Amino acid sequence: MATQIKRIAPYQAGKVVAVIYFVIGFVFAGPFALIFSLAPADAHGASPGRAFIFLIMPFLYALAGLIFTSIFCMLYNLVASRFGGIEIQLSEIHDD
Repeated sequence: MATQIKRIAPYQAGKVVAVIYFVIGFVFAGPFALIFSLAPADAHGASPGRAFIFLIMPFLYALAGLIFTSIFCMLYNLVASRFGGIEIQLSEIHDD
């Protein structure tokens, strides 16, 4: 059975991607922030206390994911309304 994706809800898809980006960003940013905060000051006297930027990054990733995914979904909806959506084939699974 062939089915076509006619429309994707931009905001809902953006929220899902934002949550995924936040979690992935936090997983990577947490260890980097810890490592950077333990580093000694460099030759110019820059303090390793700037590690907080790594803790802000997951929020920025999530915001970018929300915005850009919503834009891409709106573009998909525009193109799909004129040329047709992505076609997928589904089959039923019978549990025995």
